[in-house]
Amino acid sequence: MMRNIQTREGFEFWDKLNALPRYAFLLSPSGNSVQKFEDQAMGNWIDVHEAQKVVDQAQDDINQFRSERDALQQRLTAADEQIDRLSPRHTEQPEGKRERFEKWVMATKHPVYGFLDGRSLARGDDRTGYADEYVQGLWVAYLAFGAEQPAPVAVVLPERKSVNTHNSHDWDEGHTDGWNAYDAELKRLNPSL
Repeated sequence: MMRNIQTREGFEFWDKLNALPRYAFLLSPSGNSVQKFEDQAMGNWIDVHEAQKVVDQAQDDINQFRSERDALQQRLTAADEQIDRLSPRHTEQPEGKRERFEKWVMATKHPVYGFLDGRSLARGDDRTGYADEYVQGLWVAYLAFGAEQPAPVAVVLPERKSVNTHNSHDWDEGHTDGWNAYDAELKRLNPSL
């Protein structure tokens, strides 16, 4: 809320405090008593009970505003979580730059930190960055230097071996069996080979 000197908006409690009667005190001529009298111009004292009423009103308003703020923050957090659940990274759409980055972050053993958990990927206040400073630094570097995956490289492997039954030794058969088992496992793990 902005303050406006003409309408007095934003000065309500200040005006209430200044409207309280002000008192001055004088020592009686005999010196045996103190006299209290109202004096708006010269008095520097106000009744603490009347002032407390104004402060209590202000505190009630502050508490109400805090309660409303907290409720709105909960609604905002719930809406942000719903947006996260419905965002493209949670659907079957093609993987984008952010998804590749997050997969890389989760799959990499980082110096000092080791493997990170999903909490490290929590978004920051602006919803475009990350709350975790380390991950935010990685994200900025990723965007700046483009850590795209290298293009696939063609790999040529030797053919499967067959056992030479004419001059076969146990060693040859074991070598051939081992090579063929390796070849089969490699192709199982990499079907494109």
